[in-house]
Amino acid sequence: MVFYPGHSLDMGYRVQHAGDLLGQQRPAESHLPISSRHGEPPSRPQQWPYTLSHSAGQHLVRHRAIHHSISTGTVTHRCYGAGCCRSTVRQRASTHFDPRPWRMAPYVTIGFVTHPSPSSAFGSAVYPDVPIVDRLVVTTVVDGTYNSVVPGRHLGTAEVQRTNLPRPPSLLAEHGLAYHLTSARGDQQRQVLLDFGLTSHTLFHNLKLLNIEPGKADALILSHGHGDHYGGLLELASATPSWAERRTPLYAGGEDTFCRRWTVAADGRRLRTEQLDRSEVESRGLRIVLAKEPTIVAEHALVSGQIPRLTSFETGLPNARLEVGPPDSDCGDASRLSATRTGAQPGDLVADSFLGELATIYAVRDRGLVVISSCGHAGIVNTVRHAQQVTGIEHVHAVIGGWHLADASDEVLTSTVAAFEQIAPDYFVPMHCTGFSAMSRIERRMPGRVVEPSAGTKVTFGMSGSV
Repeated sequence: MVFYPGHSLDMGYRVQHAGDLLGQQRPAESHLPISSRHGEPPSRPQQWPYTLSHSAGQHLVRHRAIHHSISTGTVTHRCYGAGCCRSTVRQRASTHFDPRPWRMAPYVTIGFVTHPSPSSAFGSAVYPDVPIVDRLVVTTVVDGTYNSVVPGRHLGTAEVQRTNLPRPPSLLAEHGLAYHLTSARGDQQRQVLLDFGLTSHTLFHNLKLLNIEPGKADALILSHGHGDHYGGLLELASATPSWAERRTPLYAGGEDTFCRRWTVAADGRRLRTEQLDRSEVESRGLRIVLAKEPTIVAEHALVSGQIPRLTSFETGLPNARLEVGPPDSDCGDASRLSATRTGAQPGDLVADSFLGELATIYAVRDRGLVVISSCGHAGIVNTVRHAQQVTGIEHVHAVIGGWHLADASDEVLTSTVAAFEQIAPDYFVPMHCTGFSAMSRIERRMPGRVVEPSAGTKVTFGMSGSV
């Protein structure tokens, strides 16, 4: 049953708000009884619908930005930053309900913001205990642009720092992507390297100028098997013997990460691209972990696992193909490579569905999700919605990375920006293959939330302190 603010409920719920979570001001501590008769919505539904359902002697009340399991009583929502709300449930006497479930706990604090996917049971999450970090620093090591004069700034609760090197040696830019991710939870710190650029030359050069020591990485993530994301990996692994000594894990999303990829031109020509050899990776001592399901990385991060394709407008790359390999190889089973082909033979080309593409996800305390999509072949909206689903956290603090919209049609851009408006992230950090049109549209529709891309940019999310 769906209930709306301003209608009485026979069981006696009253909800108090201290401002709206999404930035729209509401009267402080205003009482909003929730209800309807037999689930009928009011004639003019309000902007903030709630859902009430029964579960194990309790009730679930859902705001578009929050839902909490509560017992009958009075709920006070107090917000301490975008995406976080602490709720206190107060028992009160009433003839309309049995207060026994709360006999031992008249005052209860209930935790983080959660989001049920429309396609799942209400409140379900793959990782209900997703790790929460106090602080996350995302450094762009390699990207397609470098601007030595773009300034740093404070952007709401986020801090944007730039590496301004107007004289040689300068940071280098190329059509590739690489990140350094540093997180802290209490006294515990973790470092992750995500993607490795197009060339080892640019990767090594920028790592040195940014004072990043690859040997300190606790884990490595490869988002997918395109050369502009793994280009520097093998040489960096060779130059970092501590990875082999520690059997450092490299997370990948599926067998297709290590398959031969092709592009089919409009005239039918087949354009062969690179292939990352799995044996070459393993010979350098890295431990490959195929994370087809959501997987915790280095205790602080979560990789998405394979991302469901739900939107109608995010259709991938129609001219992308994968080559089926020998039967006993990673690439020998077409069902693991493409959603549309199962009976292919070695040497055949099948549609490249990018089934093994990973997003990297952090949940930042008092902020919400930071979702990093390196290329977005699965669709950036699909990716963010999947992150919400697997974590059970609705509020998105930031969406970062390449979203493959540089060549998108007007219809796709319009649909994507409309979906972003619904999701309402606090910040966007677009880069790589996102494209100027997508960036400018987001800035027009949601001004003040976009961070201009540039190699060497460091964005800090979460509480102050050093990491």
